[in-house]
Amino acid sequence: MTFASLIIGGISGGIVLWAHAARACRHRFTRVSGLIVVAVACVVSLTACTASKSSSSHSTPGATVSASTPTGSTTTPPASAAVTKPVPPATPGNINQTVPAKTVATLHAVPLTATAAFGDRVTASIARLQPISAKARGVGEVSGPALAVTILLHNGTGNAISLSNAIVDLTDAGNAPGNPMSGPPAHPFSGSLAAGADATAVYVFTVPVQHRTNIKIKVSYSALTPDVLFVGGTK
Repeated sequence: MTFASLIIGGISGGIVLWAHAARACRHRFTRVSGLIVVAVACVVSLTACTASKSSSSHSTPGATVSASTPTGSTTTPPASAAVTKPVPPATPGNINQTVPAKTVATLHAVPLTATAAFGDRVTASIARLQPISAKARGVGEVSGPALAVTILLHNGTGNAISLSNAIVDLTDAGNAPGNPMSGPPAHPFSGSLAAGADATAVYVFTVPVQHRTNIKIKVSYSALTPDVLFVGGTK
């Protein structure tokens, strides 16, 4: 075997060994690469699982907390307490206390045919005194001979006056009160009387014929003014 043959043989053997070594290295690299890929996949999976558990531990499924204020709602500040002034208690009454009666003054009597003044530019007069036979209509009324008294009021003031509280009473010669009747032609005062105007009303009282020689007719239109009194005889 020549020197050249030895060299060629050595080179050929080296090439074969290098080929085997390269093939082995390639198999090892492939295995190492596979292991690295598997390791990276495991790390990624563990990270994802850890993140999922952390998210689950901080939130409750199905529960939602909203801190937003409902649309249109307004927070009203508390109203300040109203300041009130104490009111003193009323004076207690006494069942044994006697309250003095207030006497309504009656002006001097005038004839049945005269005009009586209340003292405030309002006057009264008897426009007509008519004997009739009254028919009972209301509770407590008794049919019988009666007098229909027509009263005329004149308002000489500058303001309207109320006639809603006007009262007319009659007392016969025996000092007995005439029984008022509500049937026709009775038509009492009501409403108001304008300034400068006149108003008439009719009041009916049962009065026995024998007790008409000295009758008294009292007229009042307000509690703030005195009464006027007419006295005289009639049929």
